[in-house]
Amino acid sequence: MITLNLLQYIENAGLGEIDESLFWERMPVDVEGVYISDLGNSTTRGGLKEQSYELYARFNNNVEGYRRLNDILKLLDSSFNVCRLPEVVDCKGNVLAPSVNGVSIMPTSSITNYGADDRNRIIYSAQGSIYY
Repeated sequence: MITLNLLQYIENAGLGEIDESLFWERMPVDVEGVYISDLGNSTTRGGLKEQSYELYARFNNNVEGYRRLNDILKLLDSSFNVCRLPEVVDCKGNVLAPSVNGVSIMPTSSITNYGADDRNRIIYSAQGSIYY
């Protein structure tokens, strides 16, 4: 669930809103936005866990999709020393994911073009890892 905390961190930086333009693990077909998905190589190194993730951007305007993903990557690449990711709370005040301390956000990959979907929208992607 550390990637849900990372999504909250991105929202707190003003780069979107969860369930509006930022999505966790899946994104509805008829919306534009960025979603984050866990990659299956979660491991432990020393006393730290590692979670790899992939970000996907899909917008009707392909330039906007690239730009939005690039803005998020700039935030993450400058956040190595963040050390704490915020808690995630739903609209009823329930804590979905508690805050996480001792976090290192590693530099991300460059942006990859995965090609067009069935509506001719380019899907852009980038990968990263978090140690916590």
